Amino acid sequence: MRVLGKVVALTDVLEGQSQNGQFWSKRTLVIETTDDRPKKLAFEVFGDDRVKWLKPLKAGDMVEVSFVVESHKYGDKWFTRLSAMGLKVYESGKLQ
Repeated sequence: MRVLGKVVALTDVLEGQSQNGQFWSKRTLVIETTDDRPKKLAFEVFGDDRVKWLKPLKAGDMVEVSFVVESHKYGDKWFTRLSAMGLKVYESGKLQ
């Protein structure tokens, strides 16, 4: 899936180490869609290579996010996550 929107917020980078010793990093990208009824969407950006995509972004930038929707169960509750898989940045009306 893909969605076009304006960057509203970027969280700080979170880093850690898994139980098997692997280091990880993640960040959240929040955009507001360009629909007739704009919606704010928060995307999880996981992995060093993907987190680097967000480094040059700032609030107000127009982006197209490719993403997957995933759900998982924790205890008796279900949670849904939007995971960013790709990012295109618009600059001066042109797609980079």
